[in-house]
Amino acid sequence: RSILEIARDVLAVMGGSESQIKLIGDRPGQVFRHTADFRSIQATLGWRPEVEWLDGLARTAGWYRDNRPWWDKQVWMRQIPIVLASGKRELH
Repeated sequence: RSILEIARDVLAVMGGSESQIKLIGDRPGQVFRHTADFRSIQATLGWRPEVEWLDGLARTAGWYRDNRPWWDKQVWMRQIPIVLASGKRELH
């Protein structure tokens, strides 16, 4: 799964819209290929996930909905100013 596919899945589970996805510039030191795939660890170690992707995502979203006091104090970190390699300043 790409980061964009994960974002779409999160929005679907949370009842959001793809219009909420905001593409931003690359950070200094940006990793250009993010993917999620368990096939390599399965081949090497024989590990398989016990929970299907969308079910686990729905459970995680439910935990965040039910435990807001635990994580709410960290919301200020959502937008951290980053200076890009081009010199442009963005909130990430």
